[in-house]
Amino acid sequence: MTAPEAPPPASTVEAGRIRERPSRERRAGTLLSLGALVLLIPGVLLATGLTPWTEDRPEPVVAGASGTAEVGDATWGPVKAVILEDTTGLDVPSGSKLIAVKVPVAPHDPAAHPVHCQSPRLVEQRTGRTWEEATLDIGVPYSATEPVRCNPDEPNAALIVAFVVPSGSTGPYWVDVPLTVGDSTPFPRFSVMP
Repeated sequence: MTAPEAPPPASTVEAGRIRERPSRERRAGTLLSLGALVLLIPGVLLATGLTPWTEDRPEPVVAGASGTAEVGDATWGPVKAVILEDTTGLDVPSGSKLIAVKVPVAPHDPAAHPVHCQSPRLVEQRTGRTWEEATLDIGVPYSATEPVRCNPDEPNAALIVAFVVPSGSTGPYWVDVPLTVGDSTPFPRFSVMP
């Protein structure tokens, strides 16, 4: 008496014949596809990294020797920036320093052309790192006479803003004052070294 034959493994039986390993042609196609991806992915990353991205960002008007800039029917500056040593009562994270900036603005004709602007931003000139103002975030109360952005109701008020930056950050910095969101109007830019 002979032992019954063992049934073939399930991987080889199914509506005909299924191979346990892919065919040589299928492996070659898979390797070709993987090879194309290996070449294509770095090429795409390199091409997108080297392509200059065009943006509709306006050009800055850098303040002259007087420290002022004429932009948007107003005179901006001169700007003052200081590092605040005493931060008692303010919520400044450890490992950070607080830079306070004052940006005077004087509209040429406030009744006919009120000045509109966003909050100033601080840019480290050497690295391009940018910080948004954090005045209210650190616990400084709002003041209509020392606003963080232009207020047409207080046309001659100076913008007073604070920036929390890493303690290792070094100047000089740019203080940029964007006029309106999405506008192509040039904006005033000031170089400061607190």
